[in-house]
Amino acid sequence: MYSFVVFAACAMLSAFVQGQTNPCAGTESGRLSSRLLQNIRNNDANNDSFITGDEIKADLVQHYDKNADGCVTLQEWVDAWASVKFSNEYATARLLDLNVNVTSPCPLSVNQFQGVSIPLVGFINANLDSLIKLCEGNQTLYNTVCDCYQLKHQLCNLDAYFQNFASCQKYVSSVLVG
Repeated sequence: MYSFVVFAACAMLSAFVQGQTNPCAGTESGRLSSRLLQNIRNNDANNDSFITGDEIKADLVQHYDKNADGCVTLQEWVDAWASVKFSNEYATARLLDLNVNVTSPCPLSVNQFQGVSIPLVGFINANLDSLIKLCEGNQTLYNTVCDCYQLKHQLCNLDAYFQNFASCQKYVSSVLVG
C-alpha cells in the first residue's frame, strides 16, 4: 500500500511539473487496470484464457442488451462501458474498432461472435490497441480523458500485469520513450 501511495504522489507531481492536469481527479473512475480486469472477467467467465463466442454472448446479454432485443446499440454499448467507469470516448473507439456500423439500428448482434475463440492475450492487446489509438490520435485526451491519462501515467509503464503485453511494450518504447 505504501508503494502505491508513493507512486501516486510521484505521478501527480510529475504531471504537475509537466503542466498536465489529472482528469481522473474528483471522479470515481478508479484504476484503469481494475476496469480492464473487470472487462476480462466479464468475457472470460471460465478463466481458461480463451474468450469464446458463448462467453461474449453471455456478457452482451447480461451487461449490454438492456432491452433484450438481441442487438447492442451504440448507446447500450457506451452505457455498459460507463457502468465499469470507462470513458465514453474509449467505449466508442472500442466499438468502432470492431468494424461495426454504429448508425445501424443493430450495430452489434449478441450472436455476432458465435463460433469464435479468442486467446486472452489477443483480446487484451486489442482492447489496449483501441485505447492507444484513441489517445495518440488526439493527444489532448491525455489531459481530458481519465482512461488516456492513466494509460500514459500508470498502466503500460508501471502496472506489473499490463506492462508485459505487446501493445503496452510497443507503446512505452515508441511513444513514452520515444
